[in-house]
Amino acid sequence: MKPKIKFSIFIPQDRYQDTLSCLEKLYGGDVKILAGKDKLNSGKKVIELPCSIDLYRDYHPCFSLKINSSKTEIITFSAEEGPGRLVHLMLNGQTAFTLAGPESDLNQCDIRTEKLAFWGNHYLSGINRLANLKHLEILNNQSIKDLTVLHNLTELKILEIRECDALISLAGLDNPANLESLHISYCANLTNLIGLGNKNLISLNIEFCKSLSSLEGLTHSDSLKKLHISSCDSLKDVNGLSGIDNLSSLDVTWCKSLQNAEAIGSLAGLTSLNLSDCVSLENIDFLKGLINLEELSLEGCGKITHIDAAEGLTKLRTLNLKSFSSLRDIHSLRKLTQLTELNLCLCENLQNIDSIKHLSN
Repeated sequence: MKPKIKFSIFIPQDRYQDTLSCLEKLYGGDVKILAGKDKLNSGKKVIELPCSIDLYRDYHPCFSLKINSSKTEIITFSAEEGPGRLVHLMLNGQTAFTLAGPESDLNQCDIRTEKLAFWGNHYLSGINRLANLKHLEILNNQSIKDLTVLHNLTELKILEIRECDALISLAGLDNPANLESLHISYCANLTNLIGLGNKNLISLNIEFCKSLSSLEGLTHSDSLKKLHISSCDSLKDVNGLSGIDNLSSLDVTWCKSLQNAEAIGSLAGLTSLNLSDCVSLENIDFLKGLINLEELSLEGCGKITHIDAAEGLTKLRTLNLKSFSSLRDIHSLRKLTQLTELNLCLCENLQNIDSIKHLSN
């Protein structure tokens, strides 16, 4: 029998229809109301869902938890309100996440709390009490301008910041020595990464930060291995990447103003590079120095007219040139004998592919 999740949560009357509509949109006919079927009666509802699901903010104002129960028949999941209007999300009876809404009192939060998510205009007073905090989400906060209030959270490993339009500085992130993963999205007024300065950061994800124009601040990110930057419309260069020697995976996608990517050429340890849909990029000569590259995507980079710089990338296994509208010749790929995947879809001006017929892989 396919495992299911039995999901139990209090749904107020005015949110009932929105909640159920969202669940049905996500999971279709697999959603079953097992209890509390009367939509006019607010209270606890028990809902059965497929076993491997993602519950995103579309469902709850501030909740993101991935559950995979492939080896479990039933997982019970519930939300319970505690002191200070804090909501505890329970997974099999254990607190999986503590949620703090606009009216919550963080001073009432259990000092043993390891995972906390909050939204609204909190000033984060009391958060420094949570010495064991390992995972923190800050959503839709229009008050915080920097992150100095997090300075003493030395155990913090995962930090997610979303829709914080007042945020203009990452000052304060130099001290959480155990911070490994940072995700920043929809922070409209963040212009650079000055203040980051965390030497143990492994993964950095920045998306939809429309004012980000500089990567300055990444210089001391010695442990950074994965960097994803997407839809940052003001970013014209990536000069701040110089010297990040341990970076192995780099995605800079949908950055429509990016013109200068020369700094990438110094990242000799890169094995994966994605520059898809950087429509202003014209020069890719920096690829010549990336001799360890195994995966490369230049999809949608329509201003690039040739790929001669890829000629020496002999370890390359995957190459995506989809929608390379100005490409006419791929003669420079003839030496890439390790290639197993090559995407040339919608390369409308490509005239001849005879030069790669011998690539047997």
